[in-house]
Amino acid sequence: MFRTLLFWCHLVVGVLAGLVVAIMSLTGVLLTYERQINTWVEVQKYPHYSTDAQRMSLDALVNLALDKQVSLNTVTIEADKYAPLRFSQGRTTGPVLDSVTGKELVLDHVKLDTFFHTVESLHRWLALEGEMRSAGRQVTGVSNVLFLFLIISGIYLWFPNRIKWPYLKVRLLFRRSYPSTLTRDFHWHHILGFWSFVPLFFVVFSGAVISYSWAANFMYWVAGAEPVTVSSSPVNSGLGKPEYVSNFQNRNKKLEVLFQRAIEFAPSNWNRVTMRIPADSDETVDFNFDYGNGAQRHMITTMQIDRVSGATYQKQEFEDQPLRSRLRILARFLHTGEVLGFWGQTLAGLVSLLSLVMVWTGLALAWRRLVVPLLQRE
Repeated sequence: MFRTLLFWCHLVVGVLAGLVVAIMSLTGVLLTYERQINTWVEVQKYPHYSTDAQRMSLDALVNLALDKQVSLNTVTIEADKYAPLRFSQGRTTGPVLDSVTGKELVLDHVKLDTFFHTVESLHRWLALEGEMRSAGRQVTGVSNVLFLFLIISGIYLWFPNRIKWPYLKVRLLFRRSYPSTLTRDFHWHHILGFWSFVPLFFVVFSGAVISYSWAANFMYWVAGAEPVTVSSSPVNSGLGKPEYVSNFQNRNKKLEVLFQRAIEFAPSNWNRVTMRIPADSDETVDFNFDYGNGAQRHMITTMQIDRVSGATYQKQEFEDQPLRSRLRILARFLHTGEVLGFWGQTLAGLVSLLSLVMVWTGLALAWRRLVVPLLQRE
């Protein structure tokens, strides 16, 4: 009785959410390598210099950027000393400067940017704009939760009544040929559902965590995470807390000097560092050294360098953060698979493609069960 009821719930939910799930799956596939594609296109536009070319000082480049746009608070520096420097204000991008000449560069590709922006907006809120965007976001959020139900109920329904190899085999392995499209769709739906279950579950569940606080709270509860507590004093790195002076004019160490000082204590394999551009009153300069792909937040070392002495005031690894904060950070990029690197991205894109096939086979099976009999009666 329960199995029959669950089957009909699975079928009805699949029909209701199928179209939106298909859209999210297709757009998920198209967004799989967005980061790598954008990087490759931009690198083609990088200026090329000989190894003896002299890079401008960080101070000079920051001043040039601030002359172009006053409201800037971060600069990202690549490990390649000839790579351009990227400035931003929060999530708003700013100028990109040539590290040798200081000239502003245009690295974006309008058509490519427009394409990915359209695909992403379709993925997140069905490309609706204005007041309808929040409604679109709700539709995709609810559809994602319904998809999670389909994944969980589907793995339960996958198990045959008799747990024997002949019955399991037809739900695990593809055949060379099928007697009918009905048999093919049935087998493909079950086979793909089983083999994609684990990665697809985490991709979809992390999407729910991004959309809904209750899903995030459930994740915290399962992991036994404690509420986030903000320390009132910085963590001592063991290198000694510098003595501060009240006269800000004495904080005159060059940013280039502080940057080189931070490198001494950073992981040797860092790929990029984001520096917070200090205000006149700031006692320290913040550096985030990233030795991952940009989305692997567990591969970031954060440190603060004193502007007077150059001593490391605070150094923090990912493991030093509260468990709740770490879970939230990881969930964001678990949704795209990027937290696991290139192969994680590939796996997330692959299961998105497989889910697209499962939607198609599921709707085809529902059509034959619900609609075809009605047409035959006529």
